[in-house]
Amino acid sequence: MTSRPEPPPLEDVVEVTPEQIGVAITSLQAATFSPEIASSVRIAIAGLKTLREIYALLSMFRISIQQLRRRLGIKAQKKDGGGEKDGDDVAAPDGDAQPESGDIGTRPEPATPAPGSGNEAANPAEITDGKPPKIRKDGKPYGRDEHGRRGKGDFPDAMQRYFAHPDFDKPGCPCPGCHELKVFLMGAVGGGIRFSGQPHLTVTGVNREIWRCGGCGDHFPAPLPADIVLDGENSRVGYTAAATIACAKYLYGTPWARQESQGSLLDLHIPATTQWEQVLALVSAALPVYRHLFHAAAPAHLFYSDDTGARIISLTSEDKKERKTGKVVTRTGVHTSCVVSELPGGRWIVIYKTAIIHAGELLDEILAKRPKGLPVPQHMSDGLSANPPTVCVVIEGDCNAHARRKLEDKKDQWPSVWKYVESVYKTVYANDEKAKVEGMSQGDRLALHRRESLPLMKAMFIWMQKSMNDKTVEPNSNLGGIFEYFLVRERGLTAFCRHLGFPLDNNLCEQSQKLVAQHRKNAEYYRTLRGAEAADVIMSLGATTKKAGGNAHHYFVVLQRYGEEVKAAPAKFLPWNYRETVANLEKLSPPHRTALEVSATEFRGRQQRLKSTRAWGRPSPAKVAPAAASA
Repeated sequence: MTSRPEPPPLEDVVEVTPEQIGVAITSLQAATFSPEIASSVRIAIAGLKTLREIYALLSMFRISIQQLRRRLGIKAQKKDGGGEKDGDDVAAPDGDAQPESGDIGTRPEPATPAPGSGNEAANPAEITDGKPPKIRKDGKPYGRDEHGRRGKGDFPDAMQRYFAHPDFDKPGCPCPGCHELKVFLMGAVGGGIRFSGQPHLTVTGVNREIWRCGGCGDHFPAPLPADIVLDGENSRVGYTAAATIACAKYLYGTPWARQESQGSLLDLHIPATTQWEQVLALVSAALPVYRHLFHAAAPAHLFYSDDTGARIISLTSEDKKERKTGKVVTRTGVHTSCVVSELPGGRWIVIYKTAIIHAGELLDEILAKRPKGLPVPQHMSDGLSANPPTVCVVIEGDCNAHARRKLEDKKDQWPSVWKYVESVYKTVYANDEKAKVEGMSQGDRLALHRRESLPLMKAMFIWMQKSMNDKTVEPNSNLGGIFEYFLVRERGLTAFCRHLGFPLDNNLCEQSQKLVAQHRKNAEYYRTLRGAEAADVIMSLGATTKKAGGNAHHYFVVLQRYGEEVKAAPAKFLPWNYRETVANLEKLSPPHRTALEVSATEFRGRQQRLKSTRAWGRPSPAKVAPAAASA
């Protein structure tokens, strides 16, 4: 048993404050030392600066013991008992345990040879200023004009404005600069795109004439321009404002109170309760499309699923039936489950649901609507027992990123194990990237993984099993538990080597869950289940619209504008086909009435000139009776 060092006696411990450390650093920097000890003094100064930084981090509780050890260069010591709980490091397998396909740890040669290896490019023009050129993912160098900035074509929904020169209206006008030659039109050049800022909401005062018949009492308000009519002319908060509030809350991560505070600073005060009312109206218009997403996602050939924690104040427990046994149990775990579906043609659907639920239950709800006769779908998850569905047979696969991360988190404790497993996964992911860059078909990608990735994965599992059998790794240790995780999921972790188009990991669903994590960071809980359902609707449609390359704000405005049509046919208002539907509806709709917009002075003058006091208000029955009798 190793003996631990005794702590120093209390009388030998000197209390040092950060201010004293700062004074010591300043004194050492200002002093002059001989060259023999100058390097030692510099090391001492660096150590004092590190100590002062640790003081600051510890005072703010922003550093853990593990981070403190890493910063000080202290390796974690094995506990008493020879590390039986965690397990000792295991050497990588030698050549006898490797398959005939080649060395496990070897990786393909890089496209660019390392400097000094004797294999450098013979053309010195390929290296600029002593640095090699930047290489794109496809292996080709970047061109001169590939600056990465976006042009007009990347913003199809941008407002287009056109400006002509006021001094030139025909060819051959004299040059105002030299007064000798004539100017000519070059064409539509110059300009480009520009970004302008504005508050997240704007307020417009609408002053509208209203005319009234003195006989029948009908009102005739002045027509409004098309931009106000299409934005909900009869509502105080327009469709665009409701869409902005919803996007800010659920897609940008800006809570109600923060939006209210921001608006009050800009003289645009909208209470949080009003914001919630407008979002409810948007959710009511979008709910038919959200429900239809379950039907639209059912025929997919590939599903990703994952869970993340959530909190609903009014929902603490619920009695539910177990999917496998049918037994009624009381459950308390609230999650936001996410299912990402890949449809034929490259379309993606993202569905969120927050309740006392697991991802497998959400997937069951989707697969229950799957048409019969379709091929068996594929399902990628993180390997939890609650994730597989029960209503439909699927091809299960487990996430290699989750398995790899279990060792990466402990790489300092088992460096040899981590180095070997990392080398295997580097080769596997390099093969997958190669298939994407070269545009391989699913069949060629599958053949590549079977030829180059599967032997490495099998050898890794054989080595893990052999280490467990030989008791090189204690099965009850932490390392043994990680090996057991790999071995139990061997078939799921190698599913990409047996099925066409099967992914390596569940990262796509993990990325989709970042939207939920961002919202949870800004709003830690939902007050009611209704609030959670509203978030599910907005997030699902927003994430699906992003996958379709659309504009979520514009999409939410359209759903409110055509509320009745959306209820009647939600399949025509999906994020990837709603623009065609709107274009057809606009062709059938009557033209908007022409609005007469005048200045404030002219409007007040019309009020004084045209307003009749005698005709104002409903006429008396005595004056109306003769006209009615004659009729």
